[in-house]
Amino acid sequence: MKVIDSCVDLINRLLLGNDGFAAQAYDRGHFHKALRFWRKASDGGDVSADFKIGELYDNGKGVPPNLVEAAWWYHRAAIGGHASAQLRLGQLLLHGAFCQTAARWLSKSGGAEAVGSAASVLYPKGFNLKADPQQAVEWLKAAAKSGKAEAGVTLGALYFEGALIERNYEEARRWYVWAAEFNNMHAQFGLGDIFFLSWSGHASRSGGRGGLVSKSRQPGPCQGGAGPGFDLSDRSGPGSGSWVGGGLDVQGGAIGRTASALHVGKNAHLR
Repeated sequence: MKVIDSCVDLINRLLLGNDGFAAQAYDRGHFHKALRFWRKASDGGDVSADFKIGELYDNGKGVPPNLVEAAWWYHRAAIGGHASAQLRLGQLLLHGAFCQTAARWLSKSGGAEAVGSAASVLYPKGFNLKADPQQAVEWLKAAAKSGKAEAGVTLGALYFEGALIERNYEEARRWYVWAAEFNNMHAQFGLGDIFFLSWSGHASRSGGRGGLVSKSRQPGPCQGGAGPGFDLSDRSGPGSGSWVGGGLDVQGGAIGRTASALHVGKNAHLR
């Protein structure tokens, strides 16, 4: 029976290719097999496979959930021009993320010093995705350029709320109008908010920081620090970042979330 199954798999791989075969395995719930063949497709330069691997780590399917690992794969796909990867990477970079699985393991093992080099072996991509709202905006704009309405809505919310980037109602209006052309409900609600503020005399073309996000957002271990992970400090534009190492800092307060109805960052900062 195993021989027959192997022959069927081989035929399907020849007909579908690694990416198609991986997608078929995924649809059947065989996530480990999907990961294996998406990795092979990735080795061949398939950015769609990079994105799919990122989703597996993002959602914890077939692997322990790990947003830092997911971001690494999203970054790889985003550089290759994958719009969905650019969108998700931008969302993650707004607040950063921390691998909670690694934190629990370190806590039980006595900390980074106690485990030594084992930490870098088990978590080669690091534990901490550093928050970088400005670089997040660049990736979101890249995704919007490729027609991702959700990216435009997120940009509109960021400029409207003014907590992570400087508030600018005109920019918020521009992005909401653009996304609303795709019949996006969130964009239409956003425009309603702006028109209400304009009618009531509270909106200006640009303003100070504050708003719904700032009232709910709290500092967390993903803001600042020197934890190993994604460092996109180079401001020259999307794709300019690199994956770097560094010291581990698992201390800090609660992870921040937005109060926005858009759920920027997918409300998943600890995985």
